Amino acid sequence: MEIKTTDNTRYHKRELIDNGRDVSWLTVIDYNIRVGNSVLRMAGIAGVGTKEDCRYKGYSRNLMEDTTSYMQQQGYDIALLFGIPDFYYKFGYAVCLAEQAFIMNPKQNDYLNSENTYSLKIREAVDSDVQDIISMYNANNNSRTFTLVRYPEYFKGFPKQHGDGTPINTHIIEDSNGFAGYFTTHVELQSLTVMELECANSHYFEFILKYLLSMVQQKELTDLKLIMPISHQFASFCKKFNYMQFVGYKRCEGGMGRVLNQKSMFNKLLTELSNRLLNSKYNGISAVIHIITETETTELGINNGQIEFVISSIPDHSITLPQTKLIQLISGYRSASDLSLDSDVKIYGERSLFDVLFPDLQPYVWKADHF
Repeated sequence: MEIKTTDNTRYHKRELIDNGRDVSWLTVIDYNIRVGNSVLRMAGIAGVGTKEDCRYKGYSRNLMEDTTSYMQQQGYDIALLFGIPDFYYKFGYAVCLAEQAFIMNPKQNDYLNSENTYSLKIREAVDSDVQDIISMYNANNNSRTFTLVRYPEYFKGFPKQHGDGTPINTHIIEDSNGFAGYFTTHVELQSLTVMELECANSHYFEFILKYLLSMVQQKELTDLKLIMPISHQFASFCKKFNYMQFVGYKRCEGGMGRVLNQKSMFNKLLTELSNRLLNSKYNGISAVIHIITETETTELGINNGQIEFVISSIPDHSITLPQTKLIQLISGYRSASDLSLDSDVKIYGERSLFDVLFPDLQPYVWKADHF
């Protein structure tokens, strides 16, 4: 057996060859991903497959294990994938993303102001709008954990079709200064579905919501479904009306991740961790903390709100946890207090300090960026 890697810009296809036959494959894709204001180098794993007559022979396991080593050697900080149930945990992956959405009844349109106070216009997007979309997306998501950084050479706009073949339309919001926001729509079952929405001015939200609810009524659909973080400004605005909120947590499938290079990852997180500390009751302390996994110990020193690497064998505070749960901690999918209830997680010192450093962040990857 041999494993062959074929590089094509940021795509790295890896194939396991047995007796001259390609029997198992996957693709590693280069991404940059946010954790607060820090940016990590992330490997997205996509297109995992094995020939049907070659399954249950360990080929996929061999390829996944070798790919972990490959990604570590290539300098990725973490890896993410969107996985099938009860498979990827074998390779150190743990769930670190929740599914988030909310649904509104079109009758809420009756409670919205019918006047277009800001003389806004909505039109269909054209290719030249993509740069404005990228810029607004990056600006509005510059501290939302686990959103991907979008680059013009990679992001060419939203897909034209949903997975079921229904058209996806991208709409542009314009005010007197021109480009002011965007959103997508497609029909899914009996719902008008929005998979992304960003806007320059929150005062425009009422106009946008009325436009969307009017579309639901015109198309004689049952509801409006918005797939977005429940902490998003637009979701918060909609709370004043009737809506049903959905957050789906999976046990061992869906959005999953793992840490690949613990030291490199924490080196990039130092500024973000210092910022969290400075805005807490711990901003004046001096202490040593250890983050201990079965493969590595990260030793960090705190001095007047600044965090840096130190060499110390005696920590003032420490958290010991499996590598599989470290990704949940740094992503904010689970807080330190939550993890401390697990039998394989131990905290020495002040638990609330780790809650400050690793708060609940509702990590999110927008649907258009799924791979």
